[in-house]
Amino acid sequence: MFMNMPRPTHETAPLKRPMRHAGFTLMEMVISLVVLALLSVVMLPLLSLPSSAYMDARRRADIQNRMDLIRSKLKDDLQYAMPGSVRRTNLGVVQYLEYLEIRGYGRYRNDGTCAVPANSFVAGCAISTFDTLGPITYLSGATPGVVANSDFVAVASSTVDLYQPAGSRPMARISAAAPIATGVRLTFAANSFPPVVAGATKRAYIVVQPVTYVCNPTVNNNNLKKYWGYNVTLAQPTAFGVGVPNALISDSISTCNIGVDPTHTIGIMKSVVSLAVRLSKATAGQPADFMDGFIQVGVREP
Repeated sequence: MFMNMPRPTHETAPLKRPMRHAGFTLMEMVISLVVLALLSVVMLPLLSLPSSAYMDARRRADIQNRMDLIRSKLKDDLQYAMPGSVRRTNLGVVQYLEYLEIRGYGRYRNDGTCAVPANSFVAGCAISTFDTLGPITYLSGATPGVVANSDFVAVASSTVDLYQPAGSRPMARISAAAPIATGVRLTFAANSFPPVVAGATKRAYIVVQPVTYVCNPTVNNNNLKKYWGYNVTLAQPTAFGVGVPNALISDSISTCNIGVDPTHTIGIMKSVVSLAVRLSKATAGQPADFMDGFIQVGVREP
């Protein structure tokens, strides 16, 4: 009976489900951005810690190296300071330390009267030569030999300032130095040396030049400089000409204070030099680091 039923002319099409699009909703995107921002706030400081620690360590090491340089330079230079020649002054916060640099020393004979052989050292008499007793002892690291028309012969006086530039003065520029059987004969323009320090070891020093350390912590300076090779003057100099040789020791000076104990006084043959200094170092975007140092150097007869 069913065999004779007519076949349908077409099949009914199946129902299609609506398509669902993949992606984020606006709310999901906002939540994701908020979560990422919170994570960055927490993680960025943690990620920058190694870099900051490295920069801090490098900055502190640099300050330490600068302090070590100042300490070693001051100690090395003051070993060549003539005893009794160290003096200091200041202009406001700018500090000045001066001394006479020596290359060596020798002993002399002082008979104390003008009626002695011409080659003896005689205080108060106009003499132009005297002989050292034995050879000149040169300091370690100093250039041996006397430089004629440049070096001075000097003795510490109990009555006249060592820096006295004229008249009866404790220093005379050497014009010639020649070895002799008993030592070295020093020749200079006629000079009336003043009485020497009572109880001194009768040493004549070969002076090379005056030297000044200038510690200037003012803004736009912040430096420690060394000057040398200028003229000897009774008043301690605080200004130096353009042609005076100089060297920058440090450009990180924040504060400084130079002390000399005892201060430069006629007849004083030893002293202690002190330097209290603060160094500062700043890096862009980083806080400044500071280091305080205290340096003491004794200056006495070698």
